[in-house]
Formats: sequence, structure tokens, C-alpha cells
Amino acid sequence: MLAVAALLGGLMIFLRKEVAYPLVLVWAFVGIWVKQAETPLVAWSALIGAVLLGVLALGRWVAGAVRKK
Repeated sequence: MLAVAALLGGLMIFLRKEVAYPLVLVWAFVGIWVKQAETPLVAWSALIGAVLLGVLALGRWVAGAVRKK
């Protein structure tokens, strides 16, 4: 389920040039990471998904800001 959510977030970044939706997923993934610390596979998957989506969203935001100038 985390992979599907991350895939949807990535699609929103690339196809719709959306930044807010993936940031909501980053927030949710960080919450999952904190709550599921006892389950390493789930916790690490959530953390990796949060970092990847965060970096992609930041990149989209910067690219959009540069194009507007």
C-alpha cells in the first residue's frame, strides 16, 4: 500500500505538476514511520517513500519557480 501511494504521489508530481498532494503523503509517511517503529520493514519503507516524494516535490516546486522568472 505504501508503494501504491508513493507511485500515485509521483504521478501527481510528473503528470499534473502538483506539489501539495505529495506533501500530504510525505506527512502521512512520516506518521507511519513514527508509529510503526517496531516493524522495521514498514517503518523504513515509509521513511524512504517520504524522502523520495519530498525530494521530488521540492524539485518540482523549484523547477516551477525558476520557469516563472
